[in-house]
Amino acid sequence: MLPTESVISSKASEESARPALQESNGSRLSVIFYILVCIEIGLFLLLAPWTWVWEQSVSPSFLSEISWIYLSPYCRGAVSGLGLVNIWLGLSRTATIR
Repeated sequence: MLPTESVISSKASEESARPALQESNGSRLSVIFYILVCIEIGLFLLLAPWTWVWEQSVSPSFLSEISWIYLSPYCRGAVSGLGLVNIWLGLSRTATIR
């Protein structure tokens, strides 16, 4: 083996390792962003139906006939359940961060 061949092969292996490292960092950031978004949306969906904000912002004049649906505890509980699912999705994804 010639000395120039070892230099060429070592440069090729270094260049092939760089994109994998950069891809790993980009992947890690996207996973962290996904986790934060899931937890934030989940907390909003968990808490918002039980505050005054739900009654004020969800009840425009064209929905006044069906206000009994979205103001019922069953609908509020269903929305809070979706919030719990979102939080669970975010927290379960934390196991993939390394």
